[in-house]
Amino acid sequence: MSIAQARGARDGFTLMEILIAVAIVAIMGVLVGPNIMTRFMGAQDKAAEASLRGLRDTIQTYYMDSSKYPEKLRDLIKKPANAKSWNGPYLKDGQLPEDPWGERYQYKFPGTSKKGPYDLYSYGKNRRGAPKDEWISVWDA
Repeated sequence: MSIAQARGARDGFTLMEILIAVAIVAIMGVLVGPNIMTRFMGAQDKAAEASLRGLRDTIQTYYMDSSKYPEKLRDLIKKPANAKSWNGPYLKDGQLPEDPWGERYQYKFPGTSKKGPYDLYSYGKNRRGAPKDEWISVWDA
């Protein structure tokens, strides 16, 4: 008689072994999951800030060319009727970028912020329903 036959060789895992493995994976998910999500959300905020800085630079280029700020972001892509010296389009692909949450960036000229001549911001992760203190502004980026 071989050793495997004497010990009662088996194929596969017992229910108890499977339950212990599932419990370990669940505990790891509970401990690691929130940390990963926090980092992911922080990365989206950083991406929005970087994109806002790029738009701010593009708006500044428009200003240097035409001596005025665009009335709307679309002016960066399509020449406005009243533009005298327009050297655009100022954005690649002829499209306005979206924030990491799939929403359009908000632009208002003249702005209501005391930090700059216009307002340029993203509503952030909570989108349009977000309170103003959760918005990501180019002047805070």
